[in-house]
Amino acid sequence: MSIYLYEYSNRNTDVYFMRDGDTFIIRVQKYIAPGNWNCRIYSSRNYDNALEMLEAVLTVARGGRPARKCAFAGSFDKCDCRAANCPDRLGGVAYWQIFHRACPYRKTR
Repeated sequence: MSIYLYEYSNRNTDVYFMRDGDTFIIRVQKYIAPGNWNCRIYSSRNYDNALEMLEAVLTVARGGRPARKCAFAGSFDKCDCRAANCPDRLGGVAYWQIFHRACPYRKTR
């Protein structure tokens, strides 16, 4: 049974954040044309990853662009701030899983 944790709606988009057992689910419905919706579903077992995705989805739904960039590589070589892109010099995936929200190299706009 799904438990709704958060809902957001505007004229063109509906975002639902729910929990089903130990899985967190984000459902995004975007209005395309009369009677036509584009639906995307994201799921994660990690609450922090789900919140990170929810923040990005809500930013896009509100008309913005999500900016989760890593400045570790320098000003010309920016990468998305996620576990797969975290440099080994920092600690790689393990570092990102623990410190990604407080990382001093993470840039947000």
